[in-house]
Amino acid sequence: MTQRCKNVMLGTAGHVDHGKTALVKMLTGCNTDTLAEEQTRGLTIELGFAPCKMADDRIVGIVDVPGHVGFIRNMVAGAHGVDVLMLVIAADDGIMPQTREHLDILTLMGVTFGLVVMTKVDLVSEKRRMELGGQIRSFVKGTFLEGKAVCEVSNITGEGYDNFLTELNREVDATAERSTGGLYRQWVERSFHVKGFGTVASGIPCSGSVSVGDALCAWPSGKKVRVRGLEVYGQLCDTARAGECTAINLANTPPEDCTRGSLLSERKIATPEMFEASFRVLGSIAKPIKDHAEVRLHVGTIDVPVKIVPLSSGVMESNWRGYVQFRSAVKLPVIPGDRFVVRGQMGGIFTTLGGGVFLDRSNRKLRRNRPEVIEKLEQLSDAIEHPEYATNFAKRYLKYSDRMVTTDGLADMLQLTDNEIAGIIANLTQHGDAIVLGDSIAGADYFSQACETITHALEQFHAANPQLPGLDTAALLTQTALPKAIFAKCCEKLLADGKISEEAGKISHCEFNLSLPSDIAELYEQVLSVLKKSLCAPPRPDQLAEQLQSPQQKIDEVLELICSRSLAVRLADNVYMHKCGVDKAREVVLDLFRGQKFFETVEFRDAIGVSRKYAVPLLDYFDVTHWTVRNANRRRPGRLAREILENE
Repeated sequence: MTQRCKNVMLGTAGHVDHGKTALVKMLTGCNTDTLAEEQTRGLTIELGFAPCKMADDRIVGIVDVPGHVGFIRNMVAGAHGVDVLMLVIAADDGIMPQTREHLDILTLMGVTFGLVVMTKVDLVSEKRRMELGGQIRSFVKGTFLEGKAVCEVSNITGEGYDNFLTELNREVDATAERSTGGLYRQWVERSFHVKGFGTVASGIPCSGSVSVGDALCAWPSGKKVRVRGLEVYGQLCDTARAGECTAINLANTPPEDCTRGSLLSERKIATPEMFEASFRVLGSIAKPIKDHAEVRLHVGTIDVPVKIVPLSSGVMESNWRGYVQFRSAVKLPVIPGDRFVVRGQMGGIFTTLGGGVFLDRSNRKLRRNRPEVIEKLEQLSDAIEHPEYATNFAKRYLKYSDRMVTTDGLADMLQLTDNEIAGIIANLTQHGDAIVLGDSIAGADYFSQACETITHALEQFHAANPQLPGLDTAALLTQTALPKAIFAKCCEKLLADGKISEEAGKISHCEFNLSLPSDIAELYEQVLSVLKKSLCAPPRPDQLAEQLQSPQQKIDEVLELICSRSLAVRLADNVYMHKCGVDKAREVVLDLFRGQKFFETVEFRDAIGVSRKYAVPLLDYFDVTHWTVRNANRRRPGRLAREILENE
């Protein structure tokens, strides 16, 4: 291949029969009308591709699009890959309906470089040229073509060709190369079978690069395919990059698994049914677009029916700008930053209504005029325009997310390689914008809000239960409804900062002071003292009531308070044992296991010196708490006992 140093794509646009294909042939020597029907009718139907040699021998690609209104769907399929536009306007016809619609579409697809080519100048007078030149400059005012060259060319005589080529080279020089970062993605524009080779899928890659031997995922078939061979601009290559006209020979893949509208990607991409976008309505539409209107969404080389739901205020009328949610019956592999065009019925004519950029893939119905939703979409829209797009998008996405995101999920959303996503996460954590939680990541703001949720839950609990020391971990987790990973990390942070405390398995707020009602404070100390002295043979609650001459209800209330503070354990309905008694019984269990592999209930009873009414509830408690494992009337060491015995 000749010098290959700038991966940009030129594209033609304009009304039917204005000389687009002839201009491409003059530039490249290639006739992009390859179908028999195209040659018979003299009409471009499908997209055409050709390599073009620039002034310094660089090769760039050209995509030639059909101009007939009947093939506008094919035109939009080619528009997604264009970097530099050649808007073709015939001198004899002038500005026509498809001239306007094509310029609208290329503008919506984000093209910012280009020029105007006035063709067929050999058919008109000098006066007509000047008159049309003025009309063209007025027509492109306010668009990205304002101030760009208007080149007068004859595809028959060659008049003006040198000047046109000079201006075209100037635009290509000013255009930045297409980034080859990220994972490989290519929308299929054409696929066909070549005898002896198999299926060939061609298109313009959106991102990344691919090499012979690589494995790709095909959407929507879901099948894995292998790259057997590659051609770039018609020449064999080992590697193809984003922005280059690429044909991939796929091994063991029938053409029906990779038709136009399919996507070839380095990894499988999430496919939501609902996604949010910034949206601009064209100024040319005659009537407002209705809420929940059914329209055709064009992205890449596919178009599907969707419902468009406004999220911003106002009516989707001429020149409206805002945020929308698309609800599709087809799960689509779109990612933030992808551009799209919307077409639909307007005044009985199927036409282009507007377009924009995808921002998020919530995959859940969102309601209109929600400030938090609009703010998030505004931030994401701004991030997409930022030079450091991926890092800024990830930062803002996490900032406004109300959940954790897996590292793989973030990589999928941005279509980044493992090294690229690792670098972004390192940057975000280094600057305090995110917290890594195992294989997930959370925004710093979300993490702070989760911490506040925990402290607020404790404050509410203490206000309602001033006599209780706090909540155990499981109860607090249920109260906050936070994911386990973020809950654990928040508790760790709050404990380290001294904002919460943990004692005897209970978590409390740092500002909480335990208090007992005055009418039970003295009784509380009396009950606690009796239980502690009795150790493994405590009196029943009714015996406590008789001994301390207190109402049974008060005794029951005090016993529950003592247990809530982990100072005693309720072993059975009538057995409340002080933690010192439980600890002593646990030591007896360990001593028995030190001398034998198992013991029976009677052995434990005799070793601890209590009756069965205490021995049995104690052993049942040890079964539940993983100190023992019951097998009929025998006990073997449980997990916790084994850990201690093995470490001795």
